[in-house]
Amino acid sequence: MITVRTPNESFAANGLVVSDNFFSTIGAKPLLGQLFEPDDREALNARGVVISYPWLERHFGLDENVVGESILLQGHSFTILGVLPPGFPGLHLGDACEFYVSMDVLRSE
Repeated sequence: MITVRTPNESFAANGLVVSDNFFSTIGAKPLLGQLFEPDDREALNARGVVISYPWLERHFGLDENVVGESILLQGHSFTILGVLPPGFPGLHLGDACEFYVSMDVLRSE
């Protein structure tokens, strides 16, 4: 669990660091924006984050303009690249991940 800061609040959240082909491998499509893609170096290096639909609902009031917003994850700035659709099952049934970041971000630090 890490600390997240949005323009309106701070809270703790669970996330997952994933490979650049994670979403394409499981056939996930975004509700809003985009997901990580293996050949999209710009998005992968932009400190992007993909958020869950429940997160969009709970912390952004279902604002469809959330893509491009900045948030802080453990004090580091990230840009919301996309939102997963309602009912996205995650890696495992009952997955509690609220956000996903690319492991490429860790390589660039």
